[in-house]
Amino acid sequence: MATYKRLCWIFLLSILCAIQPFIKCVDKGNFKTCDQSGFCKRHRSIQPGRSPYYLEMSNFKIYPTRLEGVLINSQNGIMLKFDLITLKHNIIRMKITELNPIRPRFEAREALVGEPEESNLQVVSQDSEKLVVQFGTNKIILNGSPFRMDIFSNDQLVISANARGLMKFEHYRPKPNQKPTEEGEEQNEIQQQQ
Repeated sequence: MATYKRLCWIFLLSILCAIQPFIKCVDKGNFKTCDQSGFCKRHRSIQPGRSPYYLEMSNFKIYPTRLEGVLINSQNGIMLKFDLITLKHNIIRMKITELNPIRPRFEAREALVGEPEESNLQVVSQDSEKLVVQFGTNKIILNGSPFRMDIFSNDQLVISANARGLMKFEHYRPKPNQKPTEEGEEQNEIQQQQ
């Protein structure tokens, strides 16, 4: 039995030694680094606590079951539509979309069978810095600048959105203009490819 275990270990070690050169043979040129990806570079530069987003507290539209407001990125002026909807069974739905997008975003409406049933809310207090909303035993505190949303259930903090100031909304951008090529250059490129 001891000889069998020893043979198994020797066999396993010999296989590991045989495949070790292949493990290190990954072509790193097939993979992008963060410096080569614009998306990665934009998101890695975010510093905690320096959120550029603020809620425009004077423009809130208050409906029986929802709030609508404007969330603004102070760095680039992009305006986002902020929706907060209170639903039955103590559920809150926060939705942030571009106010004036280049093109509409995809929304998976097929994921839900019908729209969720909404629940009434009431505004407890509102000033230039903060909006407090209550529904059932839940309370939502929206801080304007920097944007932060705290949700309480029975006066106990349950969840915070943008508590560390790391929110980043990737808005649609126009594609960068490609350098126009002359007709002669296009012909040369086609001939070189053949």
